[in-house]
Amino acid sequence: MSAWHQVEIKVPARGLRGSIVRTDPIAVVSSVGTAAGGGDTELGRTERLANTTHPAWVTGVRLPAATPGGTPLRVDFYHKEVAPGTSAHLGYASAPLEALTAVDGAQVSAVIVRGGGGGGGGGGGGTKAVAHLSASDVYQQMREPRTFELDLELAETVFYGGKTQLFYTLSRAAAGHWVRVAQSERTRLSEFRWGQFDTLKRSFDELGLAGIGLDGTTLLLQLYRYKGIGSHRLVGHVDFSVEQLLKARPGEVGAVTFTPNPRGEVLSADVAVMHGTEYRNVVKLSLKLVNVSWRLKAAEAAAALQPPSQGR
Repeated sequence: MSAWHQVEIKVPARGLRGSIVRTDPIAVVSSVGTAAGGGDTELGRTERLANTTHPAWVTGVRLPAATPGGTPLRVDFYHKEVAPGTSAHLGYASAPLEALTAVDGAQVSAVIVRGGGGGGGGGGGGTKAVAHLSASDVYQQMREPRTFELDLELAETVFYGGKTQLFYTLSRAAAGHWVRVAQSERTRLSEFRWGQFDTLKRSFDELGLAGIGLDGTTLLLQLYRYKGIGSHRLVGHVDFSVEQLLKARPGEVGAVTFTPNPRGEVLSADVAVMHGTEYRNVVKLSLKLVNVSWRLKAAEAAAALQPPSQGR
């Protein structure tokens, strides 16, 4: 098989600031003005990193080697989720592709501009956030296996309990029953009442979907509260098809339904589809549980009536 020639764009940055508490950055690379109607076309995005203002992403964005050198590129940086026009947008950097390919792998620095103008991030002291963009040739002798990536997050859960750890499992439908194919790491609800799981990445082979595909396949996500070694309780579940989520609008609530365990600790929750994309061989989905209402125990209900502590 002949080599597959591509150009890989890397977008490390310094000085990003997402919030007072932390910065969990994601970068999205787009070509400017190439979509219908003069809009931008997303070319790819990085993984989400946890709590860093100087991200150095492993993931690069690959373009066909035949992409015109004059193509203007824009890199948008976000905190926690890709949400244009919101406070999650940390700013953007831009450069023509030819400025990167001309130096063959060397970094080209570009100031990250906030939506309102000026340098992004930085906090005090006038420090500007800077992206260090680069492009290098890559050659693949074979096509990368198709992969599936899932992000799951809880936001503003109105939870007043103590140390709560959660995890989830992912199963696929097969011959009338569910086959478990993946399990997340545990995550802890923070004092700011949100929990964020690391991105779950699996190949289609690992999911048992090689040669089947995701379009007509139903997946089951079950969320559990970890109570100790060998002890956990089902919080609720979401069943969905990937095709269904790929068609949802970014941020849409109601495309899929969260079903709480009637004997569990959650009374209700909504599911927001933050994004669903399929680019080259990677299917990426991002879900957020919002408006989560917990069933409080007596002690927790009493604590909820107390005034919040300083700094909360």
